[in-house]
Amino acid sequence: MAAVVDFLDLRAAAPFVVAALAFYFLVEQLSYHRKKGPLPGPPLVVPFVGSVAHMIRDPTGFWDAQAARARKSGAGLAANFLIGRFVVFIRDSELSHRVFANVRPDAFHLIGHPFGKKLFGDHNLIYMFGEDHKDLRRRIAPNFTPRALSTYAAIQQRVILSHLRRTPRTSRTGEMVDSLLYGLLDLRMAAPLLAAAVALYILVEQLSYHRKKGSLPGPPLVVPFIGSATHMIRDPTGFWEMQAARARKSGVGFTADFLVGKFTIFIRDSELSNRVFANVRPDAFFVIGHPFGKKLFGDHNLIYLFGDDHKDLRRRMATNFTPRALSTYAAIQQRVILSHLRRWLDRSAANGGKAEPIRVPCRDMNLETSQTVFAGPYLTEEARERFKSDYNLFNVGLLAFPVDLPGLAFRRARQAVARLVRMLRDCARESKARMHAGGEPECLVDYWMQETVREIDEAKAAGLPPPAHISDDEEIGGFLFDFLFAAQDASTSSLCWAVSALDSHPDVLARVRAEVASLWSPDSGEPITADKIAEMKYTKAVAREVVRHRPPATLMPHIALQDFQLTESYTIPKGTLVLPSMYESSFQGFHDPDAFDPERFFSEERREDVVYKRNFLAFGAGPHQCVGQRYALNHLVIFMALFVSLVDFRRERTEGCDVPVYMPTIVPRDGCVVYLKQRCANLPSF
Repeated sequence: MAAVVDFLDLRAAAPFVVAALAFYFLVEQLSYHRKKGPLPGPPLVVPFVGSVAHMIRDPTGFWDAQAARARKSGAGLAANFLIGRFVVFIRDSELSHRVFANVRPDAFHLIGHPFGKKLFGDHNLIYMFGEDHKDLRRRIAPNFTPRALSTYAAIQQRVILSHLRRTPRTSRTGEMVDSLLYGLLDLRMAAPLLAAAVALYILVEQLSYHRKKGSLPGPPLVVPFIGSATHMIRDPTGFWEMQAARARKSGVGFTADFLVGKFTIFIRDSELSNRVFANVRPDAFFVIGHPFGKKLFGDHNLIYLFGDDHKDLRRRMATNFTPRALSTYAAIQQRVILSHLRRWLDRSAANGGKAEPIRVPCRDMNLETSQTVFAGPYLTEEARERFKSDYNLFNVGLLAFPVDLPGLAFRRARQAVARLVRMLRDCARESKARMHAGGEPECLVDYWMQETVREIDEAKAAGLPPPAHISDDEEIGGFLFDFLFAAQDASTSSLCWAVSALDSHPDVLARVRAEVASLWSPDSGEPITADKIAEMKYTKAVAREVVRHRPPATLMPHIALQDFQLTESYTIPKGTLVLPSMYESSFQGFHDPDAFDPERFFSEERREDVVYKRNFLAFGAGPHQCVGQRYALNHLVIFMALFVSLVDFRRERTEGCDVPVYMPTIVPRDGCVVYLKQRCANLPSF
């Protein structure tokens, strides 16, 4: 859902489009004046069109005006601008002779007609230069000897005489000339054709939509090209609630719509969503994640792989999330979280204890956590600052209109991703060298490179080629960036919803505090060990309920690569944008699903995590299920354990503050505004 909203947010795109047009107009005016110099001509030109309207409306007057300018200037020539072209009109005979005399590759090229080459081809006499041209003219010369001209004269007279005997069909010579010369540009003639073409497009679009929709619930008519995008942009929460209501009311569990040229299927039913997730393969569905992900991330993204390539890479990545690796990361996560909590409390004290939103601070904390966990010892402080700056450019570009032009946000995002990937590539290279020398893993890339070095050495010893996808440092850098991207906004969403849920459920907060206090004390001066984290069963149940109750990514966009039979009565057409709803699945099957109730994942009697496993789709399902979900849940557990132990907090509740908004994952509408105060006498240092 977030990906689709970003793509279609025309309000966000508007300033970039306006800026791009303004930049184009400015460059065009400056280019015109640079070429014009002191020549007479219009001081400003209409963007792209120039003076063509005058030329079409009154061609005689237009060319008279050019001649008058050239004569008055004394230079014998004048400048103008016509349909994207700088134009020089020459009145002076000697200057005209200079042009005619210099038709050669390094001077002038005679065109005769703007589209002559398309009509006549390249091998026309007027398009030839040099020896080729001279030789052809020499060979053509016999066609115009006195004897040849005498032959032609007799033919010409017979044809002319036969036409003089006929009655002229029209005396409207001026209209005939106008038709010949300006027919191409006669907008009045084009208007009915254009209107007919637009009407045909709209009709075909409506018919195509209804053919694909069949008997499914959905709008009876769609706005041409745009579809329901306006509603979705204006009120995304209301729009997707309406889709869910239609799907629920229909009884089929899914509904049809149309968004910016794409026929769309929204799936509410958990079993049907599972069918889509389970059939990500070349002849069924393709996960797109973000409509322009390939342009930003490149082809070698984990979610774009299929089959054995995908399985092999996931198998190799599994070493990054073993209990030993998660234990290493837990110590890093706690150090980073603690340093940020200290800053939050200091800032709150400096502001007199005023409530502040924590969404952006959570995002910054997550970025530093990801940097340190994934590539910690290989990023210098300077590199971290560059990393933060480039990642911010990437985030802005992710939400911008995808115009890939210099100076625009999307281009800056692509360039930032390339720099980030190179930075992570260098980290992988350094890690590989250190692991090859027998070093101990200190971060995620170390665990990965330790296994990679082993596989490469084994392949080399056996005389086999190096394993695919893990031998190229650049490719590894790209995969590391994928991890970082996946860990960012989703975790920010979950941390905000966790704080909000704990505040609104004091009984849950009390139990979490009691459980953490029984296993760890801030006075110990030590981080919470992996074993102690594993014992926080109730806190983990709370984390799982946070993710169920408010799945960060509400939808996962797929494209149907082939027609796919979703149910006995409906086949999804090829090219359809398919949107399984993880959010809606979370509110199906579970006991009292609208309630925030961690007991569903804690109680041995209820065991809803097992009974309703197929409804818990926050991390996806099937072959592309989130590879880092244990890391994500651990991060949420560690944050809650430290936050509730070190901080007294209270949500500033206002009407609608907890309404989900898309940024791009769902977060509380107010950014999760809270009052913060230090809870313990002294914050630990580790």
